[in-house]
Amino acid sequence: MTEVAVGQVWRDMAKDMIDRDRRLRVTGIDGDRATCIVDHDAYGTAGKTVKIATARFGTASFQLVEDSVPETDRDLYTQLLTAMSGVHGSGTSPAEYARAALRVVRAAS
Repeated sequence: MTEVAVGQVWRDMAKDMIDRDRRLRVTGIDGDRATCIVDHDAYGTAGKTVKIATARFGTASFQLVEDSVPETDRDLYTQLLTAMSGVHGSGTSPAEYARAALRVVRAAS
């Protein structure tokens, strides 16, 4: 079974939803039900809250788009994103991203 966690973003792959590019962010889990907010929907239902059985996320009906970041790693994750955003631009090399990330990791150790 697929582990569902708060913060994950899932794309709804149901036949009637693929064209809508509907993406759901998990905001809570209560037993075997996940509460989700519609992050994106080409048909305009963004912001709507829906409840989905967690077992459905383990089927072909959903595709994990963005995994959650554990609570203990959120500060470091935010610092890494900030450092990489600071060097981002057209022509930024992978080495420049790596150096920015390395500075953050060294400062955190």
